[in-house]
Order: sequence, then structure tokens, then C-alpha cells
Amino acid sequence: MRWEELGGEAFSKAVDACEGVCLLPLGVLEYQGPHLPLGTDTIHAHRMACDVAEVEAAIVFPALPFTMNIESKIYRGSVAIRERLVFDLLENICVEIGLTGLHKIVTFSGHGGNK
Repeated sequence: MRWEELGGEAFSKAVDACEGVCLLPLGVLEYQGPHLPLGTDTIHAHRMACDVAEVEAAIVFPALPFTMNIESKIYRGSVAIRERLVFDLLENICVEIGLTGLHKIVTFSGHGGNK
């Protein structure tokens, strides 16, 4: 179940159906070479979360493309977010997710530099 596709009543039912589990995929916007899009890590993380949610009941939060990215920030199109800002954003998002009744939040990164 994708968070952004659920309506108000459907969201409440989904929270109950998945027993409070939320998947929070993390990616990055970075140069991947001339052959892949800048959002590859984010796209893969979100796809993996959606695949998991097909097997185990969970609500998939929209993928965050804003994580730390020091190794490729010299390339055009890459976006490097300050570490403190990333942690503050993740904390804020997790608090907001928790307020919906989703108390089991699984975060995972599709970016090799953040593993």
C-alpha cells in the first residue's frame, strides 16, 4: 500500500491491516554515470519497498531522495544534504508517521554510501 495513493478512510483501514508497519525508503540524487538516471538509488529503494509490501502488509512512505552524498557531490545533478539536516528531517518524518498509528517504522537506504 503506497501512502500517497491512500485516501483518508482507506489510510485508517490500511494502518490497522498492516498492524502499524511503515516502510521508509531512502535514496539520493547523484551522478550514476552516463547510463543511469540521477534518481536510480531512490527509484530502486522505493520499488524494493513496494515489492516487500506485496508480501508483508505495510504502508510504503514516499521515497526520500535527500540523504547524505559526499562521494559524488562534485558531479552535476548530485545533491548533497548536510548530515544534521538529514537526521532532523528523518526524525521529524518518523514522528509524523508515528502520529498516524504506524509505530513500526523500517528505514532502509538504496544508496551505497549510506549503508
